[in-house]
Amino acid sequence: MYTRVYKASRRLKNGVRNDGDHTNPTLPEEIIESILVLLPLPSIARFRSVCKHWRAVLSSALCSTRRTQICNGYPQLLLHNLFNNTLFCFCFSARKWKIISLPPSSLPVDSFKGPTGGLTLLENSKSTTILVCSPFMQNIFELPPMLSISYMAAKFIVKGDEKKPYKVVAVGCNQTRTANCIEIYDFSESSWRILGFIPGKIFSSQDLIYCNGLFFCKTSEPKGVEIYSMQDMRFISFVPLPLYFYSKSILVACTSSVFMVEDVREKRNITKDIIVWQLVQADSKPSFWKEIARMPSWLLDDFNKTSNVDLIRAWGWLNCVGAGDNIFLRRGSGSRNVLVYNLQEGDWNWLPQCSSGDGENWFHMSAFVPGYNAEGTRSFLH
Repeated sequence: MYTRVYKASRRLKNGVRNDGDHTNPTLPEEIIESILVLLPLPSIARFRSVCKHWRAVLSSALCSTRRTQICNGYPQLLLHNLFNNTLFCFCFSARKWKIISLPPSSLPVDSFKGPTGGLTLLENSKSTTILVCSPFMQNIFELPPMLSISYMAAKFIVKGDEKKPYKVVAVGCNQTRTANCIEIYDFSESSWRILGFIPGKIFSSQDLIYCNGLFFCKTSEPKGVEIYSMQDMRFISFVPLPLYFYSKSILVACTSSVFMVEDVREKRNITKDIIVWQLVQADSKPSFWKEIARMPSWLLDDFNKTSNVDLIRAWGWLNCVGAGDNIFLRRGSGSRNVLVYNLQEGDWNWLPQCSSGDGENWFHMSAFVPGYNAEGTRSFLH
């Protein structure tokens, strides 16, 4: 048996592939699917090229649905080393960090944005060019220039319907900085179109998130969150911030809900509390913010020690992202110390520190739920 496995792997390495007709005809289809769907995504990406039979199984709608159900319970955290362009991925199912090799791109990559379904957007701060990447499939695709946006504020990958599984949504200013434009890239038509405009100023991606077909825009005058409907092309409601809210905050979307992480400060600009709020939305009543968690004082002390105190006072760095049932927090934009708040369990836990071997380099943090959608991935990247 070992000799056969060795010879088969050697034939694959030399570029000789088995035809689908040579797979075991006595093995039931549901058994093959049950085994393949449980494999890690990098393995699935490789096995799609093994034979026609396996490729057909992995491309089926049922296999994609089952794979998505499995992935939804295992979000992954990405730390991108900006100095050597290395991507570290923490897998919750294996409870360890892994290194993902990135495919070569036409631009230096600063960060990852708007990930969903196993796809992510690569960002370069000095360019408005958008790259769509599938780290597990090792593919990358450069989108054409946008129609109006010259200064990017935020961008997302959003899910569509079965015929158009994913779309890219970009929000930013035009060249004269007089309006915030929303543009959508449709992969079935390979072109951008202008969806509409958002009034007011959007300073960064932390002031704007996307969730369930709605944009949530944080405003300063008055203080609150405007909710903008992509379908209706208008603002549909305004949610004031909590009455005693007076500190820095970050919007986070996960579990199809919107959350806000508040960094409560004292007069000396030292963090006093970190509070997690959930936006409660109801059809018949106005939306409001509900406090769901507060970081314990003993944990807050440890959390603040993970970054330079002077930097915290000067800049107030609090970095948060959401995926699955988890909100990931860290102090400082380059820190490798990541704290996780689980929305279902209501507890706080530290992740094992990422051992990059490069000292205290600058790391960009992103989180996503790895998914496998064969048709969607093919329409994007093939």
